[in-house]
Amino acid sequence: MPQRTSSWRASVADLTRSPLFLALRVVALVEGLSFAVLLVCSVLKRTSGPDLVPLMGPVHGALFVAVVVLVLVQRRRLRWGPLFTLVMLTLGSPGVHFALQAGLRSDRAPALSG
Repeated sequence: MPQRTSSWRASVADLTRSPLFLALRVVALVEGLSFAVLLVCSVLKRTSGPDLVPLMGPVHGALFVAVVVLVLVQRRRLRWGPLFTLVMLTLGSPGVHFALQAGLRSDRAPALSG
């Protein structure tokens, strides 16, 4: 069993050095922030502020599409099963971001294979 853990840690180390993994983490974080900004813009539109939704909507949409593409490209390397991938994409980038963090901190690779 210790050999499995050490080999998994080695594969995690290889994964975290991957440019696609870094891109996924950054894009997921930025997409989550863009969603928060889009929510604020929606509230401002309905209360008193300017209508920035037409500007932020496409930005958020493009970032979400980038997250979906990056997750689908990295799914096997992340050891995410189809059900787990579907749940994470349904939750959106906050789910993806926190799942990536949990996977890096966990000693058990099967926890992400759901």
